[in-house]
Amino acid sequence: MPLAFMFLTASRTNSLFSFLLGIPFERMIFYHKVSAYVSFVSGALHAYVAYAVEEAFDDRRRLFTDVETHREMYSGDSGDFNEGNNYALFGPEPNLYKFATTGNTNSSGTMIILSYAIIFMTSYVLVRRVAFEFFFFMHLIFAGVCLYYGLEHGVNLFVIVIFWALDVLVRILLMGVGDRGKQTASIRLLPGNIVELRFHKSKCFQYNAGQYVFLCIPKLSHLQWHPFSISSSPNQEYVSIHVKGLGGWTNSLVQLARDGVEEVQLLLDGPYGAPKLDLNSNRYKVVILFSGGIGATPMFSLCNDLLHKKELGRDIQKIIFVWSSREQATDTLFDAEAGCVALPRAFTPNLFVDPPDGIVVRSNPTTSYLETKGLLFSECYRTGTKDDAELILPGVTFGRPNLNPIFSRAAEVAEDLGERRVAVCVCGPNSLVKSVTSAAKGHSGYGVYFDVHSELFEF
Repeated sequence: MPLAFMFLTASRTNSLFSFLLGIPFERMIFYHKVSAYVSFVSGALHAYVAYAVEEAFDDRRRLFTDVETHREMYSGDSGDFNEGNNYALFGPEPNLYKFATTGNTNSSGTMIILSYAIIFMTSYVLVRRVAFEFFFFMHLIFAGVCLYYGLEHGVNLFVIVIFWALDVLVRILLMGVGDRGKQTASIRLLPGNIVELRFHKSKCFQYNAGQYVFLCIPKLSHLQWHPFSISSSPNQEYVSIHVKGLGGWTNSLVQLARDGVEEVQLLLDGPYGAPKLDLNSNRYKVVILFSGGIGATPMFSLCNDLLHKKELGRDIQKIIFVWSSREQATDTLFDAEAGCVALPRAFTPNLFVDPPDGIVVRSNPTTSYLETKGLLFSECYRTGTKDDAELILPGVTFGRPNLNPIFSRAAEVAEDLGERRVAVCVCGPNSLVKSVTSAAKGHSGYGVYFDVHSELFEF
């Protein structure tokens, strides 16, 4: 059962199994990991019992010397003697290696355990960061090995194969509807080693703020699909995706932009995911958006969507946008595009859709969200500069954000409005997500509760 559940929760997208359970893909990763651990431990215990613990009910450690009796007790249901049992610890010729490699049942079980070990070793965070493609293909290869030898071992996994086939079929059909799956996008290089991909939003491609897509660029590779957040908001006439050069595939995309390529063909799978908080109703009047580095792109989508909903009449009182980015101190200000709020190079891409005057406040750690008039409080932190006196940048605070004052000031606003719940969304590295989640828990329970939705851009 754990083996089957591990495979069913391993789909890279919202599979049929995830649809039936009502759990989005990104939240099924936890269950995939847990079921993998349980499956490995149970498999190892199964191997130990088969080798070292005698199945006889009267004496679990009795040594058999009578081969005929041994055959009678340890023959399979089919009546065929499993020769590997001769080499069990309680058998006539104890030998762990021969036990593990003799007979179809024993050898297939050994291959499953070895495949698990290889998958675990290549799934560490360091491996995924440095060599994601290696991790991905090792996962696929040895998952196939597990599936094959699982069938050899007598585990019925046909249900998994059926679900996978249906899932692939559904995704192919969805990608083939109109121009949903294939797009021609403009490509533009931005400061900070970031590339913007932009294409016209058709009726076939509809999404919600905060969602992501799996992206394939055939010019780079027909086999590689990578997940990226949609940085535009649903009310905009175009769809934009911002990609930062961090690895082999993303740096190749950056190089395309440097070489002057203006358009590329995209294959899209999605959109998928959604914030677990209800940001589409009037449940939350105060929203805090935390982001680190390029993790700001889904937060921009949510922020611009909230601003649009405010224009349509939704009762949103305060949006607090906290963004930290690490860059060198030699960076200077760059010219903002039309309709955007100017920020230093460290905070590229800046995607704020310019609202009316007086709505955006460039805040700092001493700004009172309660006493200062404004709807959107943009609070930027620059963590890569050691000497605060080197640069004086409006709207930018040097150093890491102090989360406790941010939550305290937000709680003051909520209490003044008579609101008991504040929405908190965070996207960035694991350290930022953990800090925000911990601070939200620490400041909840005094009349105001902070509900957290988090996303990691680490794999």
